[in-house]
Amino acid sequence: MATARNVFQNPVPDLRVLRQRHTALDELHFGYTRMATLLEHIARCSKEGRSARIFVEESTATHLLGEQVRTIALETGRRIGLCSYYELSDALEIARLRLREYTYKKSSMDGILLGLLEVRKLLLQTWQKVLSNLGDLANMAVQQTIIEARDHEMRLVVELARRVGPEELPGRG
Repeated sequence: MATARNVFQNPVPDLRVLRQRHTALDELHFGYTRMATLLEHIARCSKEGRSARIFVEESTATHLLGEQVRTIALETGRRIGLCSYYELSDALEIARLRLREYTYKKSSMDGILLGLLEVRKLLLQTWQKVLSNLGDLANMAVQQTIIEARDHEMRLVVELARRVGPEELPGRG
């Protein structure tokens, strides 16, 4: 029979919390993988050297965050799984359509930036899901990595919002 002391020393993880955290990590992996590909494509299609450089930098940051997601998943005992994140898929598709408009109809880059900002906001919300489901995670290094990755994503959102305009900052739109 388990004593009260043993129960508190080895608490059983809440499966709901584990499932939500794992789902959020799968969603982040899904988002970063697809966004990195889109950013590389946007950089190739960009007509301005400065814009291409910005998108290459965004792509590099996105790849790094994707690697952090994989590392976090492995350190929490989970391999990344397949998932469908419909809201993010829709936002990525809108950004892709805005790229087509930019490429073929000679529209401005603003539409692409707005689409990417929406994707980044969704990724930031998903990081919040991971943070809110840390319950049983005792590894402080992993917790720190999660917080740093979320903060990096937040800086990317703010930087992208600055390029688009102040009315698009998180919490104002």
